[in-house]
Amino acid sequence: MKRFLLPLTILVSIAVKAQTNTWTGGLLGNWGNGANWSQGHTPTSSEDVVINTNSSINVNSFAGNVRAIRSLKITGGVSVKLTCTVNGTRYLRMSSTSTSQRGLVVDAGNTLIFDATNTTGTGFWICDLTGTAGVTGLIDGTLQFEGTGSGSGGASLNVYTGASNNANLVVSNTGKIIHMLDTGDDNGGTGSYLNMQSGSVYEQQEDGGSIPFGNWNAGSTVKVITNGATPPVFAGNIYGNVEINCTGLTSPIIFNKDISFNDFNLVSTGAGRVTVKSGAGAIPYVLTINGTLTVSPASTLEATNNTNSGDGTGWIKLKGHIINNGTITENAGGSGNSTVELNGTSNQNISGSGTWVGNHFFFTMNNPAGATLLSPLLLKCNMILTSGKIRTTATNIFTMSKGPVNSVHWEGGSSASFVEGPMKYVGTGTGFTFPVGKGNFFAPIRYENLINYFLSDTLMGEYFRINPGSVYGHNYNPAASPSIDHISTVEYWSVNKISGTTPGTRIVISVNQNSFCTDSNLDSTFIARYDAGAGQWTSCATFRRDGISNSPPYVFGDIGTNPVPAFGMFTLATNSGPNPLGNAVQSPLPIHLFTFDATKINSSSALVTWQLADFSSAAEKFDVQRAGNDRNFVTITTQTGKENDRFYNYTDNELKTGVNLYRVRMTDKDGRVSYTRIVAIINEVKGFLLTSLMPTIVTQSTRLTVASSDKQRIDIIVTDMQGRVMLRRNFSIAAGNTNIDLSMEKLQSGAYALTAVSEQGQMSTIRFIKQ
Repeated sequence: MKRFLLPLTILVSIAVKAQTNTWTGGLLGNWGNGANWSQGHTPTSSEDVVINTNSSINVNSFAGNVRAIRSLKITGGVSVKLTCTVNGTRYLRMSSTSTSQRGLVVDAGNTLIFDATNTTGTGFWICDLTGTAGVTGLIDGTLQFEGTGSGSGGASLNVYTGASNNANLVVSNTGKIIHMLDTGDDNGGTGSYLNMQSGSVYEQQEDGGSIPFGNWNAGSTVKVITNGATPPVFAGNIYGNVEINCTGLTSPIIFNKDISFNDFNLVSTGAGRVTVKSGAGAIPYVLTINGTLTVSPASTLEATNNTNSGDGTGWIKLKGHIINNGTITENAGGSGNSTVELNGTSNQNISGSGTWVGNHFFFTMNNPAGATLLSPLLLKCNMILTSGKIRTTATNIFTMSKGPVNSVHWEGGSSASFVEGPMKYVGTGTGFTFPVGKGNFFAPIRYENLINYFLSDTLMGEYFRINPGSVYGHNYNPAASPSIDHISTVEYWSVNKISGTTPGTRIVISVNQNSFCTDSNLDSTFIARYDAGAGQWTSCATFRRDGISNSPPYVFGDIGTNPVPAFGMFTLATNSGPNPLGNAVQSPLPIHLFTFDATKINSSSALVTWQLADFSSAAEKFDVQRAGNDRNFVTITTQTGKENDRFYNYTDNELKTGVNLYRVRMTDKDGRVSYTRIVAIINEVKGFLLTSLMPTIVTQSTRLTVASSDKQRIDIIVTDMQGRVMLRRNFSIAAGNTNIDLSMEKLQSGAYALTAVSEQGQMSTIRFIKQ
């Protein structure tokens, strides 16, 4: 008996092993002719099919509508076309379940074409993939679908996604899928589950069609290339890079759902456009572009609302750079406010000579890192300044101009969001406020006309955080009233007419606490204009003072002039000697600290830096002090104030092992002493330390400073004097000094302890009072 077991086993093994059936029919042949195959018969459902010669294979001889094989592999650097004349639906079905043999493989440098010649009725020639998840197919070369004829069908891709299979067609970094039907429409792969890897391409060359959903890597690319009039449909919600080049469009490509792309390149939208619409109700659909948006001169991108009353509007969120040489706009019939929002996390560059236009269209700046103009930017739409600066130059200038119907306006603006650099305004109206600033200072300036000015009138404004006397001198017009004792030494503005016939103008300056006015009524503070012809500052009569508020020791509000005879440079001035306009020579100010920090350079050195909000005088003194854990501070260097700089630093080359605490003792000209917060550097040891809590008498919120040797997580626990936990939060802190803002408004009045606990169990505590 043992002699027969081995031969029987071999026979069983041979019976279940899949055979490879290779095409041998040459350049032209019939799939259904067994003589064209290496096994002498037409491939069966259990066979792996290999085609490794250039060939055009007619598959019309299928018996029935489905031809099932185990797998198909195109290899050897060839181009293979499978041609089918259809009236009805024909399938080439590949159903591999083996990880060693995918259902469909097109090797790099090879092309597989499904060619549907549809002469009558509706029919499809379908590349149909089923099988076990992850083994269905791999396209390293090109998989192409094309067709001709008078019917309404075509060649199509179907990847079965039923619960039992979850098939997956992988298109690699060298792979490409192309749809290029000449007539009719197909499902474009709707229902297909693709895994498009970085570098892969899905190219749609048909009129209309659908871009399938799937797993689109950010580095994959969809190219829609057609001169047809019918727009494509995007079936999914997330894609990689998308390129639209549809020269013949007559209607819009509509995104009526939330959808996101990486790079979005509009090469051409023909007579159509790409439209982001809203749904019913107030919530808009959002197009998110995570990479670069490029709009060519032949393209239009718009955000618009539906026609239903009360519906929301389209929203476009841009997280990368913007190159607009075309048109970014709203639907002219929209009644809501459509939005294009810059909301990236790193600086966004804006370039191009295209148009941003719309009466109900808002350009929203909402990126803390801001945006930089690489070319002039003209907005014929409204603007919202939420977060981040728009950085401009005299060459790459920012302009707001009247739209098709209404004058444009802006909203928001703060120390966190403004235009940094020159900006222009063009259009009709009776005035405009320039939302300008510099550094961390928001300082808008407004001009107001006595009558409407004209459409072509152009004015430019800019804010300078610098001593105007150091630029234009201290020569004052003795005949002007009120007389000038001195001008500000911290800021000035420019407002100039570039073109037009703008008549007499009032100037309104927004005085903020960083202007350092301590005259509680602003009675002795007014605006001065630099007369370039006379080389002197002359005072402007005050027309109004609005919104005056106190924030001791400073006061702020709006000061407006009577009509001025000319534009130019403007600053604050006073006719009072002991006046707080930042003049270090004639009127010393309390030192106003803006930032203070210490940074480890290496194991033996640290850099201590601080910034003032204004200039100081040589009579003022800054003592840099260092201490260890004992908090016995000693002065390690002394610096005097600077009249033309607000930035100070000191390098400590004697950094100690362990805890190094730093602070600066600041002495005003009149002898008043104040201290910065304490910061720490933990050197050559592990751990963290709570260095300061400011303020320690808390009304609503306070800022905690934590020094750490490395990145770690800590628990912040606030307890009352009975040890009851009132607040507990977890934070991630970086190496160096981390500031944590804490809200304490829900605490009752009383004394509390704030304790930080690391994951290693180290603890540090600071006490505070809640008022």
